[in-house]
Amino acid sequence: MERYEELLKRYGLVPRIEFVHNIRKLLIEEIDKKSPEGNEYLKTLCIQLFALGYVEDSLLIWKAKEKIGIHIFILIFNCYVVRDMRKH
Repeated sequence: MERYEELLKRYGLVPRIEFVHNIRKLLIEEIDKKSPEGNEYLKTLCIQLFALGYVEDSLLIWKAKEKIGIHIFILIFNCYVVRDMRKH
């Protein structure tokens, strides 16, 4: 099982609020690594934090975006906004 799959299994795509500190800690640890083990893991952590909706996580998500060199906000938009638009 991939690391990002373990995250999804443990916390879900939209985690419960009590997991926010764990997810932040994991994201900080991954950002601080010299070479992250996988972009999917970082992306999943960012999506989980974004889903919780705390403004204070914006800078942390931005740091992760710079680390992996993708535009994480496009990914988040595709995962959440487009999905919600399909419901209506």
